[in-house]
Amino acid sequence: MSGHIIVIQPGSTAAHITSINRQGGDILISWVTDGLCKTDAVQRTTGAGDGSFTDDFADVYIVTNTAGTSTNFLDAGAATNFPAAYYRVREIP
Repeated sequence: MSGHIIVIQPGSTAAHITSINRQGGDILISWVTDGLCKTDAVQRTTGAGDGSFTDDFADVYIVTNTAGTSTNFLDAGAATNFPAAYYRVREIP
């Protein structure tokens, strides 16, 4: 058995997506890190137009040195190439 424990300072929040916006055929994902992590991975899975999806997420973007509080990623072609895209941010300690 193994796992990770992420400890955050009081008043801080772990990395989370703040917005997902369509820009033409692309999707812009924005998230906050609150300076807690050095590396974040944006993960995507596809689903159906009715909102159903599987829990089979894949890394589409990894960013290091996320010492700031806000980060963005433009997923080029995602709005055009997928029926529906679902995202989450994973912290890599």
